[in-house]
Amino acid sequence: MLLAPQAMRGQEVKKCDSIILKTTSDSLDQLSPTLVLNFLSTFNQSCVNNAEFSEWSNELLFTLLNQNTEMVLLVIQEKGKDIDKKSILKEMESQTLDKVDIPKLIEKVKKVKLSKELKDEVISRLN
Repeated sequence: MLLAPQAMRGQEVKKCDSIILKTTSDSLDQLSPTLVLNFLSTFNQSCVNNAEFSEWSNELLFTLLNQNTEMVLLVIQEKGKDIDKKSILKEMESQTLDKVDIPKLIEKVKKVKLSKELKDEVISRLN
C-alpha cells in the first residue's frame, strides 16, 4: 500500500505546488511511488490559470510516463480517489513540449497490467 501524499517535512501536498515539481524533477533517477503520488497530487483544474505550473507539470508528467510508465499508472490506479484523476487524464491529451514519442509511450502503456478501464482511458487520451 502506498503512503498518503506528504511533502517534505510532513507537510501536506498542495495543489499547483511548484516545490513538489522541483523535488520530482530533481529526483527523476530515484523515483518512488510516494514521490509520484506527491507529484500527481499537485494536479487540479484550478492550476490551469498558472501558466508556469501548467507547462512544467505537463512536461514532467510526460517525462514520468515515458521513464516510469508502470509506476505512474499503478499510482493513478491505486490512488485514483485521492488525486484529481480527471485533471491528470485531461493533461495527457496534449503534450506541451513534443519530447516524448507518443506511439512508443502507448506501446508501454499497453504492456502495463492495469484495469482495462484505466488502460483504455489513458490510451484514448494520449491518441
